[in-house]
Amino acid sequence: MKEAQRLAMEDALSRAEILAEASGVEVGKPISIQELSYGRPANPIHVDRLSANACNI
Repeated sequence: MKEAQRLAMEDALSRAEILAEASGVEVGKPISIQELSYGRPANPIHVDRLSANACNI
């Protein structure tokens, strides 16, 4: 788990540096760090039904 968290922080910093450079600013120290979990993926049958309903015009 710690390795995954370290890699996630490296990825977040890399993304922040790209956005900062494009904005002409520098990345500072983190203000807030949150770890989110989205649970398991949606039921594929449910998703298929939603997709089919979305296509009916």
